[in-house]
Amino acid sequence: MNFYIKTLNIKKKNFYKNLYLNINNYKNNNKKEKKKVNKIIKEIKINGDKSLLYYTNKFDYLNYNSINKIKIKKKKLKKYINLIPKKIKKIILYFYKRIKKYYKLQKKKYLYKNYFISNKRGDILGQKVNCIKKIGVYIPGGTAKYFSSILMNVIPAKIAGVKNITITTPIPYGIKNNIILATAGICGVNNVFTIGGAQAIASLTYGTKIIKKVDKIVGPGNFYVNYAKKKVFGEVGIDMIAGPSEILILCDKYIKTDYIVMDLFSQAEHDKLSKCFLISLNKKYIKNIIKKIKKKIKFMLRKKIIINSLIKNSLIIKVNNLKEACKIINIISPEHLEICLKNSNKLLNNIYNSGAIFLGKFSPEVLGDYCAGPSHVLPTSGNSKFSSCLGIYDFLKFSSIIDFSKKGFKKLFKYTYKSAFKEGLQCHALSLKYRNYNV
Repeated sequence: MNFYIKTLNIKKKNFYKNLYLNINNYKNNNKKEKKKVNKIIKEIKINGDKSLLYYTNKFDYLNYNSINKIKIKKKKLKKYINLIPKKIKKIILYFYKRIKKYYKLQKKKYLYKNYFISNKRGDILGQKVNCIKKIGVYIPGGTAKYFSSILMNVIPAKIAGVKNITITTPIPYGIKNNIILATAGICGVNNVFTIGGAQAIASLTYGTKIIKKVDKIVGPGNFYVNYAKKKVFGEVGIDMIAGPSEILILCDKYIKTDYIVMDLFSQAEHDKLSKCFLISLNKKYIKNIIKKIKKKIKFMLRKKIIINSLIKNSLIIKVNNLKEACKIINIISPEHLEICLKNSNKLLNNIYNSGAIFLGKFSPEVLGDYCAGPSHVLPTSGNSKFSSCLGIYDFLKFSSIIDFSKKGFKKLFKYTYKSAFKEGLQCHALSLKYRNYNV
């Protein structure tokens, strides 16, 4: 099968200009879609369950006459665990235990405890850690059923201490996915509501009679879901605005081309908008990879999606040395980075921007999707420059503790009082002055 994948060579003129053009090529400015989302959010906020039932029936091709049909309680979820094949159940339980173990270790070793620091005057400064009380987890229900997304979102929340977890997931034509519901049961979520799209995000944000308002929403989704999350942010917390999935592979002849091709395909098959980047120092190796791509693609079940992704959103880059490679990686700031070199860990200190980094030929990105341990919810669209993968910290809040003694107040009064007046804040200054009379 013959098709063209964009290639860039760092030796060529305007390389970085062309690089930026190719990595920033995804923008959805569809005003009609945004208008639809805005309308749905507004109607859910005003009409609650009435609008929720209407949109659920409309978009999921249902004919429900009661909003109560969308709710699956915790007790009923447990029943689905026994409705799935034993082999699938065994896999899910293995993944569950492994991911749970990782986050327990994260909480114990690296996270975040209350602390208090005091001095001779008796002043106390510190930090109090609180857990978010209620979260909503959005799980897509389209062409692929991502039970792994339940594990990757719910487990860190549970380990953090979240008590009330609600999942929303659409069921087009009323066909429930037993694996999705069984996974929710295994993870111990409180409720599942079989709704999707912007109407699910709005319902979790504002609450309805049947759905309780949550404090934060996490989980992946399509444009409608992500735009809805963006619109309601501020009235509710969100994890991130996730764009199309991405992978960047830095590789050389140390690793077989078959491995690289399948790793590219594994990301491209997610979505026609998925982005795949490949960087190598070896021109001949790049040519062999391109040949192998064209040879293997015809056997792939999702080849149309893969081809679309490779042609429109992917890029192969030839560099002269690893220093150049690292610079480009940090510019692209990929969601997933595979470093498939002989001494891959040596480059780790030179990588600043990436959601997850997979080192060596036995660490394919696919392991991260399912069971490596850390969550597969990662920043996309270059957002790893300023954000991180989902973790326990996403479900915790940190309150500063400030407790001054009389002596401590007296010591800071003079400078703080003058500063308040300098900034033109009279009441700030008087708040201090009144106390100073009694010290």
